[in-house]
Amino acid sequence: MKAPSFQHTYLISRLLVLGMAGVCVSARAGFGLEDSTNYAVLYEGSGKNVLQCDSGNITGDIGIGAPSKATTASLKLSSSASKTIINGNLYFDSEVNVSGKAGSDYEQKDGEIAGNKSSVSSDLNYLNKLSASLGGEAGTAVAIDTGETGKQTIYAANGKLDGNGNRVFNVTDFSFGKNTTLTISGDPAGDSVVFNFSDDATFGGSITLAKGLSSDQVMFNFPGGSDLDEGVTLKINANGGTEYGTFLNPNGQIIITNSVVQGRVFGGGSQDEDIESGCSVIAPNVVPTPVPEPEICAMIAMGIAGLWVAR
Repeated sequence: MKAPSFQHTYLISRLLVLGMAGVCVSARAGFGLEDSTNYAVLYEGSGKNVLQCDSGNITGDIGIGAPSKATTASLKLSSSASKTIINGNLYFDSEVNVSGKAGSDYEQKDGEIAGNKSSVSSDLNYLNKLSASLGGEAGTAVAIDTGETGKQTIYAANGKLDGNGNRVFNVTDFSFGKNTTLTISGDPAGDSVVFNFSDDATFGGSITLAKGLSSDQVMFNFPGGSDLDEGVTLKINANGGTEYGTFLNPNGQIIITNSVVQGRVFGGGSQDEDIESGCSVIAPNVVPTPVPEPEICAMIAMGIAGLWVAR
């Protein structure tokens, strides 16, 4: 058998180097949502509060927590114009508590309704700690204002890079009106992006992502308050527009009206949460790519070096 030429060996080595570079860059995963990636909506459910879905579309699982175990949160599915369509499971941390008529108020296309799912509270507890951790990081101050031009682009590379592959911004001013567009553009390293908010916020326009960012890599984080109380209010009212990203507000109220969220909504604190007026929450259906350990990257590099030595 004829030995491979120098050109062939060189080409193969170059391909291996490029492949290794792509694999190892992907290791900068940023914040991780862990098992909460199973959900489109996770509601804290503290106290006898209600997650109300009034028409619209939920694609992905819905989880209702009950941290105190003393009271049971409920899911109210009502229909003012059209029934709520659910494509996923309905899971409760304690017993099942659903109000609404199947077939007329809501229709579950796929999945089950089940109670006593301890994983719901486990996932919520993880997210609560994640919110506090990210909220405590130093970030680049940024003012979000889509006012006069109707458009604003924020570049991930301008955010302060933490040790976990996150570009962190602290939002100092926020004015995001209807019929405007906020674009978040990724950096070459594929870092995730975190926006920390300290005040109430109303998202009135569309959010688009560029340069390879996914909605699981963009976090709008509201870390204020504690013990599922005294947080700020998050409102999403995009006038029918679409917003990409993950919204996390563990201690405050969440109200979504006439909007499409291509991502996830987590939190709700000790208050009712409303998803109303034909809203859609659509969880990304992306299977995460396994991230290699640094040792594996080193082994690949040594293997390539060995090829050259052998040649």
